Amino acid sequence: MDYKIANLRSRGERLSLLFSFILVFSAAIIIFQINIWFILIAVLFQLIYVIVSQKQLIGNSLMITEEQFPDIYEIVKENIKQLNIKKIKIFLYQDPYINAYTIGFFPPYSIVLTSALVESLSRDELDFVIGHEMGHVRFGHAKYLSLISPVGRDIPFISWLYSSWQRKSEYTADRVGYVVTNKTRPAISAMVKLTVGLKLSKLVNIDELIKQIQESKRGFVIKTSELLLTHPYTTNRIKSLVLFSKYGEK
Repeated sequence: MDYKIANLRSRGERLSLLFSFILVFSAAIIIFQINIWFILIAVLFQLIYVIVSQKQLIGNSLMITEEQFPDIYEIVKENIKQLNIKKIKIFLYQDPYINAYTIGFFPPYSIVLTSALVESLSRDELDFVIGHEMGHVRFGHAKYLSLISPVGRDIPFISWLYSSWQRKSEYTADRVGYVVTNKTRPAISAMVKLTVGLKLSKLVNIDELIKQIQESKRGFVIKTSELLLTHPYTTNRIKSLVLFSKYGEK
């Protein structure tokens, strides 16, 4: 199935972002009596913080180039061309946790991969994850995520106010990751590894996982508990991606 990149945005994502902005500004000004100038200064400081954090990556991380980890660079190069986005800098740093995140307000944006992620994922799985992060750049998520989740870390109350939009943005980015790989299984296995790690992922029973996905659809508490999270349930992400790969919709 062929997909137009511009049509991959999750339904209601923009509306959810607008609602979150209104909610945050209303809470800041009406409930907490915060002056608009204070908000603007806070945003300015956050902008400076993110820019400084990006510069620090050059000193504390390894930048992936054509000569440094060329296999990963080839993935990046192909995805940049396919998604028609401006140059992105990719960094690798030592961390035992399998993770990736994107920061930046302006090009070039920075995508950060942990050593555990690169060591644990196959080429196709890594292609999906890098494509996912580039999806955050392609659809403008990165600048907002840099405000509410600087360098991959959530600011609890603010993140919760934006949680509805964040969940939708993750679905969008998952679609982008799938489209650049055009393979469902590596996308699912990458999510499983992000959830349980490399060693335990080899023991995962797919049939039982399917049962768990069915179970996650039942019950009021299970469904509403997701509203407190910035990311959708992994089971919902897998289910959504499988449906998208088959029918082209969530």
